[in-house]
Amino acid sequence: MSTLIKIKRSSTSNVPNLGQGELGYSWGTSTYTDAQNASVTSYGKLFLGTGTETGGLAANIEAIGGKYFTDLLDHGHGTLTANSAVIVDSANKINVWNGEIVIPDNTFLTFGTSKDTKITYDEATDDRLEITGADWNFADNVAIKINDITASTSSTTGALTISGGVGIAGNLHVGGTATVNTLSVLNTFSVSDLTVTADLTVQGGDIIVSNSATNVNIRDNISNSFSIKEGNNRYINIITTDNSELIQFSTANVDIDNNLNIDGSSLTTGSNTFNLLNATATTINAFGAATTVNLGTSSTTVDFGDIRIKGATISGDANGQTIVIDPFPAGGASGGDVVVRGNLKISGTTTTVNSNSITINDPTITLGDSVSDKVLTADASNGATTLTLDNTTGLNTGDLITGNSNIANGTTITVNSSTQITLSSAITGAILSGTEFTFTQATDDNMDRGIEFKYYNQSLKTGFFGYDESGESEDVTTYYFTYIPEATNNSNVFSGTKGSAYFKTVKLDDGVNKGIPFFDSYKRLTSTAAANMASPGTGSDVTTSYQILTVNSSGVPVWTTTIDGGSY
Repeated sequence: MSTLIKIKRSSTSNVPNLGQGELGYSWGTSTYTDAQNASVTSYGKLFLGTGTETGGLAANIEAIGGKYFTDLLDHGHGTLTANSAVIVDSANKINVWNGEIVIPDNTFLTFGTSKDTKITYDEATDDRLEITGADWNFADNVAIKINDITASTSSTTGALTISGGVGIAGNLHVGGTATVNTLSVLNTFSVSDLTVTADLTVQGGDIIVSNSATNVNIRDNISNSFSIKEGNNRYINIITTDNSELIQFSTANVDIDNNLNIDGSSLTTGSNTFNLLNATATTINAFGAATTVNLGTSSTTVDFGDIRIKGATISGDANGQTIVIDPFPAGGASGGDVVVRGNLKISGTTTTVNSNSITINDPTITLGDSVSDKVLTADASNGATTLTLDNTTGLNTGDLITGNSNIANGTTITVNSSTQITLSSAITGAILSGTEFTFTQATDDNMDRGIEFKYYNQSLKTGFFGYDESGESEDVTTYYFTYIPEATNNSNVFSGTKGSAYFKTVKLDDGVNKGIPFFDSYKRLTSTAAANMASPGTGSDVTTSYQILTVNSSGVPVWTTTIDGGSY
């Protein structure tokens, strides 16, 4: 028979007396009256005794559940239900709110996911609603009525005050007195004589002077007596049938305080020097939506402060200047990419890459290329034998020079300095500065070819691996692929103690199938002939054994003259 555990219970509406941790349930029919004078059942609750016991009774009796609470939740989500809790639906919505909604002082309603639009009420300070964030837009057929009858005596008093301007597309009717300090807008205005003692602004209409009039005279000698400001359209429209100068300003400057719009196709000057923009502005926007901007010819130099563009060449305006290409300076090293469409050719003496990784799609990399390009930096006249270049790095006396029809085929060079060479044959015509020459290596520069690398192991070190051009004097001079972990670089000739290499296996082109590898007198790894298994003792085999290779008790290979079968 199973064991039943029953808690205290009562059909009354009373709160039970319970010990600490003891449960009790009351399902009485007690009711209370809500705010609408409706009778609502208040019992059907589960209680728990908590706190210190006195005389077997807990200090506190707490309601922890029961039918009363579950009934409050027993309805569809998102639907407001009488005498029940509010449960929003999956969109965080409720279908309706009834009755008054009270928002306390110094709190606000917030709109939008970014919470940038608010309606705030400050009762204690200025007793008004304040709206921040988005603009208010009233749709068609929605009228705004202000019944406040506060009189207006200035631009800051009245039932409605507006700090900014007011744009009105339709009619404006004023039932009382209108005081205008500056009359700025008149759609239609006709008068025989008009005297203006303050400002007169015309927007949208025309000021027409009849054909009978001959002159419009502005006789005020003070500065700014005739001022045209703001707007997008033409304000002075002068039409003529000839090419005479319509407006002529003698030697004085013309000051334009706003935009200048030219509908013609050219802005020309007769001066040898023309300052198109000479301003103190820190930002100048030019050319608008133009898809093509033409500046001069291929020989025109365009100067942008420290940067100059001439033809297809971008340069600095001073020797030793650094030119930086940065997609987005504020983004630092990750500010964007620089993409070069086409071949990239670097003719300097040093190329430094300060990135963390390099990806190259080429399957091969050529080091120590025998061809290099240099640029002539001073004009050379017909018959000259000395040329001044941007640099002579990588060139050697005896190299061939080509690249210009005024240089004879087979002409070689002698390197005189870091920027100057002498030709074996004089040039047959003038060559201008900026001409690029091609040099082909024709003599041994005695430099190693490979990769120099830097690393830190207890101290900063330089390593090298690659082709050792110095060679080793053996039976013949032999050139090795060399690895030096701590190398000294002397004009691209590397020296130092050879390093260790770790490979899974090594294949020797001079190896012999089933031959035994050994080192010759030059410490080169070579191989014996394979054993003659078809006819032992003949061919490359020998019949006399001088020593036999075996191992000692530790398994180390050693040579011996004795084969010992041991004792029994």
